[in-house]
Amino acid sequence: MDCRFQDKYFDLVYMPVYDRTVASIAPYRRFIEDSAGRLALRSGSSVLSVGAGTGNEILHLAKHATATDFSLVAVDLSRRSLRRAQSKFYGHGDLLEILEMDAHRLAFRDHQFDAVMCLHTMDFVQDSVAVTLEIFRVLKKGGDFIITYPTGRGSSGLAGEIRRSIAGNLRRGRLLSATAEAIATLGASVVYAPLALSNSRRKHALPQSSIERLMESLAVKEFTITEDPAYQDLVVLGKR
Repeated sequence: MDCRFQDKYFDLVYMPVYDRTVASIAPYRRFIEDSAGRLALRSGSSVLSVGAGTGNEILHLAKHATATDFSLVAVDLSRRSLRRAQSKFYGHGDLLEILEMDAHRLAFRDHQFDAVMCLHTMDFVQDSVAVTLEIFRVLKKGGDFIITYPTGRGSSGLAGEIRRSIAGNLRRGRLLSATAEAIATLGASVVYAPLALSNSRRKHALPQSSIERLMESLAVKEFTITEDPAYQDLVVLGKR
């Protein structure tokens, strides 16, 4: 699958059903809640979400941030995704600015943002190192960041977490929730398969040692790297 076909598939097929499939499974909901919750926002912070998609992580951030007076800019290359993200922010319109933008070329000045969040985006970019350099270019000195990187090892923990979620719902007598989870899982596996095949040809995966060297080359002294148990993505959290 070439890049142009993948981009069209992503925008016309994947994103329209994303919230009802991929974003509805238990590992995704847990991942977004955990990851977005780890980005502490201070009063007056300006926050950039790179690859915001349909807006689930930024909505979580806006609803649960301890700071009430922060500004949020969300960028993505998919116009369809951004329209859906905008619709989710009813009642938060003064908080959010949504822009169609390529993560490889962020149209912001140097050191503009107090915090940057980039979740499950490096899976789809052409050059994850170039995107990382752009993120740190626009991040202020001392700014907070959370970025996830695919390891290329797959997502072996997904099935187990989904099974536990379905079993838990069944034990509680939540048959409809268990059925919905099963249907969402099936839909996610079908709709994501073409992207997974295409991604295998891209140089987007980075091992932990490469990420450590990248952080060191950017003079990032304060960071931690953990691996998500389901997605096996590396979650890099730190301060510029």
